[in-house]
Amino acid sequence: MLGKIRPALIFFGLFGMSITHPILNLYGKNPEIFIANRSSSVQIIAFALIAALAPTLVASTVWWAGRAVNQRLGDFLEMMLIAIAGLLLASLTFQHIGVSTNLYLLPAIIASLVLGFYGSRQNFLRDWLTFLAIFPIVSLVIFLGFSSSASLLWQAQAEAETNAQIENPAPVVMLIFDAVSYTH
Repeated sequence: MLGKIRPALIFFGLFGMSITHPILNLYGKNPEIFIANRSSSVQIIAFALIAALAPTLVASTVWWAGRAVNQRLGDFLEMMLIAIAGLLLASLTFQHIGVSTNLYLLPAIIASLVLGFYGSRQNFLRDWLTFLAIFPIVSLVIFLGFSSSASLLWQAQAEAETNAQIENPAPVVMLIFDAVSYTH
């Protein structure tokens, strides 16, 4: 049974580390995005689930379709999808440690091709990659339970006061210089 879903679990783990986690981390630290869009709790949860599941669903659908056509095509697609996820992950890793784009592109491509080739063939590496499937679940739990955006899910909706009495009204003038060019 695991053999039939193992590629999907590998895709889930790798794309979870390279796509889901960065997206949920970014949006988790910036609840203003959800506030500006007036997103409901249901929309925020749906966003998180789509960020977590969509890359895996796309990759798995491509893999299963290729597998339905031909076993060798399915094996090739599995290798390439693992390599693509590996390229994204290697790029993020090199970028995170501060390596220049010019310096990390070739090593990232080589690492992703090696990961794709061995990740689709070597049982030890496949087992290890399968265990990565826990990573996007952890990212979801952190986003939905512990991030700054999570407070939007668990707090009651704030409402504006409609009949507020202002004791000392003061005029306010706001100037916005967003179209002014600034040169030294």
